Amino acid sequence: MPTTVVSNQDHHKRFEHYYFAATAILFLIFCIVGFSAGIRNKASQGINMAASRYILHGIFGFLWILLYVIQTQLVFRKKIQWHTKAGKAAFAILILLTLSTLYLIISARTSHPEIPIEGLSFLVGIFGFSLLTVIPLLFIGIAMRKSPFHHKRLMFYGTLLLANTGIDRIPLAFGIPDNPIFTIIVDLIIALPLLIYDLRTALKKDKRFSALFYFYPLSMFIVNVFVFAPQIYASKTWMKFVDWISFSA
Repeated sequence: MPTTVVSNQDHHKRFEHYYFAATAILFLIFCIVGFSAGIRNKASQGINMAASRYILHGIFGFLWILLYVIQTQLVFRKKIQWHTKAGKAAFAILILLTLSTLYLIISARTSHPEIPIEGLSFLVGIFGFSLLTVIPLLFIGIAMRKSPFHHKRLMFYGTLLLANTGIDRIPLAFGIPDNPIFTIIVDLIIALPLLIYDLRTALKKDKRFSALFYFYPLSMFIVNVFVFAPQIYASKTWMKFVDWISFSA
């Protein structure tokens, strides 16, 4: 009987190691393909992608995804000590990524001088809400590193949502306009094996946790686009706030 328990535990760990390592590589591929297409598209519209704000944000975002790949590989290869050390670098990169994202938000007027305040307010709202619903997951995930089940899933979903900025742009590589519905479908497909696995093997309270985060990207999208966009981002108060925080070069 003890042998069976150990065997099952090893099987469960093996699935997690393969799943998180494979999806991390997938995130990296998505971001490379999506951002390559996005940069070409924005450059064709006359947007200066060589501006420091884009370069810094791109570097920190790429470093986070790359480090996530490395971290999952270290766990996969049972290099836990190296995984812990790399986690300190990840924390520093996450802080820099957060600051560079905030800089992109307050410099939105410089990036899009042709957009009227109504459009700018919507852009800042959508982008800002994404920051508030993604970045905290990663900080909480790092804080819960001593709880492997929650740590792995918070880091997974937080990084998946960050990778969405690349997934959003993948259709552009095929000459198709970007569509947020495409991103939501991809998210649900990628996370489905993990949800099924957790529902079959996890403790009852952890099953609820996993199910909650499976629908988290979809629920945040609905709140952002169908609740906040018409009720908040279109309001005069929000426009005044965006006008106040934005600056132009």
